Amino acid sequence: MLALASDSGGFAAKLVELANQIRPNDTTRVREFLERLRDYADEEIPVDYIPSILQALFEVGDQLWRLEDELSAFLDPGNQIRIEMLIGQLLVRLQAPLRFEELSKAISNGKAIATIVLEVISLGQQHGKYGYNRPKPEDERLINTQQLQELEELALEKVREAAQQDCLLQAPKLRTFIHFWQHLSGEDEVRQWVQRIIKEDRKLAELIENFHKYAEHFKLDPQWFVPYLEPDKIIDRVRSLVDNSKLTENQKIAIRQFIEGYEIRQQGKDPNSPFP
Repeated sequence: MLALASDSGGFAAKLVELANQIRPNDTTRVREFLERLRDYADEEIPVDYIPSILQALFEVGDQLWRLEDELSAFLDPGNQIRIEMLIGQLLVRLQAPLRFEELSKAISNGKAIATIVLEVISLGQQHGKYGYNRPKPEDERLINTQQLQELEELALEKVREAAQQDCLLQAPKLRTFIHFWQHLSGEDEVRQWVQRIIKEDRKLAELIENFHKYAEHFKLDPQWFVPYLEPDKIIDRVRSLVDNSKLTENQKIAIRQFIEGYEIRQQGKDPNSPFP
């Protein structure tokens, strides 16, 4: 695998291949590979290979976010965190100007929208942004403030392109990078996109399914969709979707969860409260 790492295309293809192979414990082989690759990231991986590895991860990273690898243990970080940590280890080994240059190039050329956004959020947290109120000292940050702003703009453009091309709904962790989108562009732009896509029942079901699929260990809460849509205004439509034969079973499960969460909220309670 390390021999393949100098070729971003070949390395990316191998990562996807491993993500589609299930081990006896029901996790994927890519989960184990990402864990072991981090053992080599600090020294053994040649510095010349780092740009191609970054390009591969930003190209197919979203395809490696497999639910089998998240649900194997309650505290399992998931492959998205493994990728984020691996990228951090590799970036540290690059000199500052080259680090930003390779990051910009990989993000510009990449197609893994969620992986790109999560990495930019991670870099922003080093500056005390995105809910992290303990910024690192400047000399410990992987990029400076100006570079962060440029990467945020690149990531935002990627999100907007995916929204225009109608493929944003398929990205994992949609809820997370909708917040990122809102943070950079304002509430109105995101709300307009959501209102446009939910005109179709199928896409409304896909939106609810995405929020449900990556809810991790929480129940689906209709409050998560505010301020992009008002649950009160769509609840009747959502109820009518339960018996829609064109929807998948997973979509119907997510829709039932939405309805259940809505009814709990109507009682003035929190669907995820630890107390019944």
